[in-house]
Amino acid sequence: MNADGSTLVVRHIYQTSAKTEATHGHLGPTPIRVDPFSLFAVPFWWMLAENRPDLEWLLDAPYPSASFPGLKRNELKQFAEYRAQRYVLHAYDQTARGEMPDLEGV
Repeated sequence: MNADGSTLVVRHIYQTSAKTEATHGHLGPTPIRVDPFSLFAVPFWWMLAENRPDLEWLLDAPYPSASFPGLKRNELKQFAEYRAQRYVLHAYDQTARGEMPDLEGV
């Protein structure tokens, strides 16, 4: 961070790979302006509030899109509920409110 701002030059990770040269080799360095007293960051997709419905779906998607079918099946068998889904969404909601995730008593 500084008073003048800066420019961050991003190079695509596939740009120089021999396996992806045909599809991504044309990509050049991309300059991104970082405003004064700012930081450059890319938030994790799942941390964005507008993506909570998608996170819910990912955790409980129907076959064949199911992300964690074994986990869900095992938890339903052992605990009669899909605990991982409840824990993840509870922690997500706490984080969205600016709280540290606390799963005690969940």
